Amino acid sequence: RLTALRTQPAYEHALDAGRRLLKSIPRVGDSAYSMMHAVKAGIKDAVSPQELFSDLGLKYVGPVDGHDIAALEGALRHAKDFGGPVVVHAVTQK
Repeated sequence: RLTALRTQPAYEHALDAGRRLLKSIPRVGDSAYSMMHAVKAGIKDAVSPQELFSDLGLKYVGPVDGHDIAALEGALRHAKDFGGPVVVHAVTQK
């Protein structure tokens, strides 16, 4: 899942490495980075409307079945391990 991938520290490190690489290209690096960043943001917004949380500086985990204790514990553990502000979206029924 995209959400699980995006909350991994390795993903954050890869994004940072890509940013540094693009920006290191003489003359076109900053423009190339800006273009790639805009394309990535557009794709994320089209694929995942939960990007509102990302725009607010929050990671998003979910949706998780709130009645599946193991899945819920896993999502909460994952959120805790991330170490930053995280929204865990649990779906339940009355």
